[in-house]
Amino acid sequence: MKKKLLGRILTFIKEEGLISKGDRILIAISGGPDSVFMVEMFRDLSRVLGIYFECAHINHGLRGNEARRDEEFVRVFCKERNIHLTVEKINNLTPDMSGIEELARERRYELLDKIRRSRGLDLIATGHTLDDSAETIIHNLLRGTGLKGLSGILPKRGKIIRPILVIRKNEVEMYLKSIGVEFVSDSSNFDLRFTRNYIRHRLIPLFKHINPEFSVHLFRTGLIVKEHFKWVEQAFGKLLERTIVKSSWVDVYKFNNDAFYHPDVLLELLRLYSNSFTYEESRQFLNIVKKGRGDINIRGVIASYSRNELAFMRKNYNLNFVFRDRDDTFYEKDFNYMVTIYEGSAKGSTECNIDYNMFPFIIRNRRPGDRVGTKKLKDRFIALKIPYWRRAFWPVFEKDGEIFFVPGIYKKRGLKGNLKLEVKKYEGERFSIFD
Repeated sequence: MKKKLLGRILTFIKEEGLISKGDRILIAISGGPDSVFMVEMFRDLSRVLGIYFECAHINHGLRGNEARRDEEFVRVFCKERNIHLTVEKINNLTPDMSGIEELARERRYELLDKIRRSRGLDLIATGHTLDDSAETIIHNLLRGTGLKGLSGILPKRGKIIRPILVIRKNEVEMYLKSIGVEFVSDSSNFDLRFTRNYIRHRLIPLFKHINPEFSVHLFRTGLIVKEHFKWVEQAFGKLLERTIVKSSWVDVYKFNNDAFYHPDVLLELLRLYSNSFTYEESRQFLNIVKKGRGDINIRGVIASYSRNELAFMRKNYNLNFVFRDRDDTFYEKDFNYMVTIYEGSAKGSTECNIDYNMFPFIIRNRRPGDRVGTKKLKDRFIALKIPYWRRAFWPVFEKDGEIFFVPGIYKKRGLKGNLKLEVKKYEGERFSIFD
């Protein structure tokens, strides 16, 4: 039995890339069957994999004498096996605290990571099993989840690994019983007021009555979903590489790959701006991308999509700079352009001639109702298919309340003079708002 269990764990470790030769691992041991089983397995795995491990026990201080019993059991267990053990206690937790399960979990992982760093270790191994992952999937479904919630417990998350995730709880207990190794039981694991306990003791047995392999099937579904989200992470990483603007005003991403249009990839992007979107709100963002154009504002997060560019507007942009003489120069580093004035003849659409009588004049961003000649500036932008987000940051030149120049869009007729007003890139090949 031991050989088969070790083989499955070793295969899982290699398939998921959980451990490398020379790794130094901290095993979280509670004294319960799962963590005791994991330590017993690692006594053999450490030789096979060429790694070092030691243990840590966290006393949550919530179960009085029972918690002290668990701590003493772990101390004796590790001493008998000559395994280094670190014990820490969490203070200021009480059973009546709201969300005590999640709070205790967060504090536990904080302490484990503190121990890992202080001991110069690489990874933290926890004793989650196949059944734990199945319970997590059901728990997520009951709370309401997207596809990501169906991945269950991940084999690896940051510095945390779950090497025995392919082993069932009944296999754990059968093995420990067969070799005569004792463990302790946490009475709080049987309190049905906790949702996870209700799922474990009431719901899962019902599913297993219909299909004894229910937990196995659910675990495999989780692994399939996990592989999907590996692809999502890769596509999301490539999307971030296509960031064409990253500024205090706006972030803009270029969609030049069909993979970027996948809802899960877009939802990963949304989470950069808010984790609190409801499913329906997220769908509204996705819809403007599917349509190929559109603008949307949900709870202060403004998104604009046009011509394969998705822009997230961070805050209002207020451009107002006064040119008082020919030596003035304006730099807009976020959007990579500069405005200079010198003697010469204007040629392109981003240049115009002015005379000395034009001073002072201002450069500003557009305003509602702006007109150029006989037309609305907005209509000019639309006719030239300039995306909404670019319009918000496009420079407008004004003298005495009249717009005389909008680079690439409009020049007032009759502009003359010996000075050339030029708008050009500020540096190199970096993206410019006029590209």
